[in-house]
Amino acid sequence: MATCDCGSITLGNSGRSDCTNIANATSNLIIVPTYDEAGVKNFIDTTVTLDQAWIDALINQSDSSKRYYPLPSMKNVTSERAEPNKQEFPDGSSIVLQQGNKSFSGEWVGKDASTTFMSKVENYGCSSISAFIIDVDGNIIGNGSVADKLYPIALDGDTWFVNLMDAVMGTSVQMLNLTYQYDRSEEDSNLRMIAASETTPDMRNLSGLKDANAVITAPATTGFTATLTYDYGTQVTKQPIKGLLLADFDCNETSPTPGAEPLASVTEGADGVYAIVYTTPVASADVLSLDLIKDGFEMTTAVITTP
Repeated sequence: MATCDCGSITLGNSGRSDCTNIANATSNLIIVPTYDEAGVKNFIDTTVTLDQAWIDALINQSDSSKRYYPLPSMKNVTSERAEPNKQEFPDGSSIVLQQGNKSFSGEWVGKDASTTFMSKVENYGCSSISAFIIDVDGNIIGNGSVADKLYPIALDGDTWFVNLMDAVMGTSVQMLNLTYQYDRSEEDSNLRMIAASETTPDMRNLSGLKDANAVITAPATTGFTATLTYDYGTQVTKQPIKGLLLADFDCNETSPTPGAEPLASVTEGADGVYAIVYTTPVASADVLSLDLIKDGFEMTTAVITTP
């Protein structure tokens, strides 16, 4: 709610240009930590080139406090602000005390409604988070209260909730319903947009990082086998990560002599199962690490202990 400036009687001029930018219905959200590890607010610098390399770097940012987390498109999105809180008087008059809370609700369906995905996003509210709204035209909506910057809109993390909606035979499919409220400090009058025409990537079709898991078997002085899977799949069989190449891996010796360990070859046999060969054999008892460095993935470092 706007604060009155009692030292000025100047009203905002009400004329407008012939063309105005109006947001359309919401397609999806990009979640961003409100602050990075240094305590600096994250924002889009509108003076830089907003191309594919720009958004790829933010999604693959190694510092998770500066990373962008795009969420899938949603159905049945609503976003409404409640009536303002007022003090009522016996004579029927009232005074507005504060603006009402603004709430959001939307649903993920199909492949985006899995309980594995639910487990990834349900705890977002435990952190201080904000969101850029992407509308169905691909425009980016955020807080434009500072020139040359577009800040994500602050959320009230305590209200973030993801609810599983079970399928009903002949009536509805399984869905995930996301609800939250925006932070009370956010003013609708500060909302601004970056038009889709001002960016190269399609902001409606971004994919966040995928978690990868590696299981090391058959370690030897000449190499080892790594089986890579997603978190997704059944409780018996996780989905394999297929099509990885030599350049997608980084191997290092951690003990006894830390340093890079060049790889000679990476060969995929069964889906997601990779035979990895060292350029030079290592010594017995050497300990090495394996990292997946391909864009679009994040993997906990795997440890190889040479017998």
